[in-house]
Amino acid sequence: MNEGGKKLLDAAREILPEGYEVIRKGSAPIKTALLTMGEVCDILGISRPTLWRMIKAGGIQKTEIYKGAFRIKRSELDRFLDK
Repeated sequence: MNEGGKKLLDAAREILPEGYEVIRKGSAPIKTALLTMGEVCDILGISRPTLWRMIKAGGIQKTEIYKGAFRIKRSELDRFLDK
């Protein structure tokens, strides 16, 4: 794993709630606490530009896991969907 990947995993582990684990590509997740922008777009059936407009409008909050890398917490997406 490269240095950037290690930083990403370390950052994710620091902000994950108890009971969640860091899932690497290719493994079978049971729970995923952090979703990529692409995963959120797929779930909502929207484009990335639309997701970024929603984030800028305050509809969904993003989490910066390290400089320039963003994820959406599963709990945040659930909150948005429950509106």
